[in-house]
Amino acid sequence: MAETYKVVDGKVEITKTQDVVISTMTEEEVIGKIAEFQTKVDHLNIDLNLAQEEVDKWNDILKELK
Repeated sequence: MAETYKVVDGKVEITKTQDVVISTMTEEEVIGKIAEFQTKVDHLNIDLNLAQEEVDKWNDILKELK
């Protein structure tokens, strides 16, 4: 249980929160979740690399113009 404090209208508000289990996952499900996020990261890296190649290409073109 966690407590937070904040001042509101010159008074201290104390809030207690209690953790509630909303889901349980097996080891296999956790591994699957990790793989899902790793796939997203891999796709973002591919997109980032392609975009960097475009930037490099246009920088080369710019150099030729100078």
